Amino acid sequence: MRALSLSCLALAALLPACADGGARTDANATAGPTVAIDVAALNLQGVGDVVWDLEVDNGRGDVVWQRRVTSTSHGDSAGSASYVGPCDAEPAAAQNVVKVWVVGVYGGDVALADAGTFASGDASAVTGTALPFQNPTGPTTPLTRTVTCAANADAAARFDVALMRPAEQGFFDVAVSFNDTFCSAKFDCCADDAGDGCATDGSEDLDLLFDVSGQRARTMVLGFACTAGLGADVVTELYMDDLTLDCSAPNTGVDFAADVTIRPDAATNGNLCTAGLDGMTSCAPRVTESGLDADTVLFQVATYRGEERLSSGGTAAHKVYWNVALGVKASISSCRLRTQATADDSANTDDHVSGGVIAAGTVYPYVAWDVDLGTCGSEALSFGDATAPVTTAYTTTDGGATSFDRSYAPTAFDGADGSTAALAIASCDTLLTQRPAAVSGSYWIDPDGVETGVDAFYGYCEMAADGGWTLIMRGGTDPPTKATWNTTTAYAVATAASDGAQDGATFKLDDATINAFSGVYRVRTAGLWASTRYVPASCDYVHTANPTAECRYTCSDVGLSSCIQGAINSYGYGMHGGATDPAQACGIEYFATSSAPVYMTTPTSTYNIYWMVQTGTTASNANCHYGPGQRWYSSSANDDGTMTVWRR
Repeated sequence: MRALSLSCLALAALLPACADGGARTDANATAGPTVAIDVAALNLQGVGDVVWDLEVDNGRGDVVWQRRVTSTSHGDSAGSASYVGPCDAEPAAAQNVVKVWVVGVYGGDVALADAGTFASGDASAVTGTALPFQNPTGPTTPLTRTVTCAANADAAARFDVALMRPAEQGFFDVAVSFNDTFCSAKFDCCADDAGDGCATDGSEDLDLLFDVSGQRARTMVLGFACTAGLGADVVTELYMDDLTLDCSAPNTGVDFAADVTIRPDAATNGNLCTAGLDGMTSCAPRVTESGLDADTVLFQVATYRGEERLSSGGTAAHKVYWNVALGVKASISSCRLRTQATADDSANTDDHVSGGVIAAGTVYPYVAWDVDLGTCGSEALSFGDATAPVTTAYTTTDGGATSFDRSYAPTAFDGADGSTAALAIASCDTLLTQRPAAVSGSYWIDPDGVETGVDAFYGYCEMAADGGWTLIMRGGTDPPTKATWNTTTAYAVATAASDGAQDGATFKLDDATINAFSGVYRVRTAGLWASTRYVPASCDYVHTANPTAECRYTCSDVGLSSCIQGAINSYGYGMHGGATDPAQACGIEYFATSSAPVYMTTPTSTYNIYWMVQTGTTASNANCHYGPGQRWYSSSANDDGTMTVWRR
């Protein structure tokens, strides 16, 4: 006689245990041992109902039972449901197969009478407002789990499912969402505005990276960006595999074998290699060759990663991006590129995704790139088209865990809180992103990492409105002598750096430490011409040299949307006050705040602020004073302004 055992089938948000009360029960179920089957539709925000088809088959392939259930009738109306039914414990057929289909996702409750009957995932009989989603199941491809149904023991099977839906906003062209995570991706082989592929004459090429001749040359760009949701406790972490190129014919993707492997992570943004005749060959371990000279297809690789400061309703959006640029040569057209990536809220320990690993049996979305570099154009993320160059896919319930080669989480809190030199923060901006409640004050800061490069220093963080600024220099009312100030090393950092007052003591960090930060400069001045100006982050700080290129520009806002080039006058020893000629009194740079910068000779001029260094106390030098926002002495008045300089 065949022995029947109870199975407890639960479809539940955020992985609940199998329901032991209140669950719908199959009328044919008998008391006895159970197999507990959990199916989790992970945190489907904005969903009214989910309809599922369930089936249990015995080891011979016979159907034990089938049922259609809804979240409204069997759970919480937002994806969760529970069901109890029998399994076959006969020894010859005890290896039961549990099958699950996602029938549909709906905007409102679906009454059981409107759900239809079991149909292997066919949604045609459902009455309700269907929401678009990418279904990880098909009529002949349900999610499956094999369990042993024992007459005198309990067994368990678990399904963890994160469903992808089109997002309402796109970071590039198209976005998809799963759980609270929104992602977008693309691959640009050219500026293919017409959508008809890249022009063969090179007129649509993206010329971004510099080749060995020092000229910008053809570049292809992979883009990936995600946010894992809003809130102070969210940590968006991106996972990505190494990029691989198959450049050996035939190259249809059927028998893909990597000839070149590109590791897309780096401690700092920018070029990974040195452009040259053998730049790729000498770029190991970032570029690895497997039977092909990578210099025949590439001249440079660059990565750009970070977190944007977007917000939603005043709450940080935690949007993280990971872009890879490939400087390519003509032979790249023989290559095919593959990689894949996904995202996770690494602060959430209940989603079975951690440390770049999706747990075995978890159904979780990812983005896959499979791009023919000879025929590609501007390839946007495709939703539900498995043949597209950039598309979405799911891990399955079969096999082991899915691991990604690299990870990136700029806001992942690692315990660094600035309380000691050993726990130094990378910047005030980093700490504020990790801990939005962080307050203005003194912290240990090490912009290039603890025990590497420059030393940690005890500095000041401004965390108030538009915060996250690190104080790197101040010109107070106590100017130093030229001999002590005219230096690329630090000046008076020991205590002054930890005081954020505008009129505090004069100090400066050493140039190497200043340049270890990566954000824009903010120059705040007080005095007759008080102002706040911003200098591009790309400005390489040199304290003893005249400013050049972008270092001569200051802007009206942190987004650098309105910038004007400053003038250097006859005293022009640079924006950074590095007066080098003893015959001259001051080092001055004018920060233009109008479209017509003028040399400031009278206290009535309001076109510029300027940064000056006192270099002597003799009568001939008495006209010069330290700090921007100041003016010349006159017979009627003088203005002792001060400056503070900050970086993000």
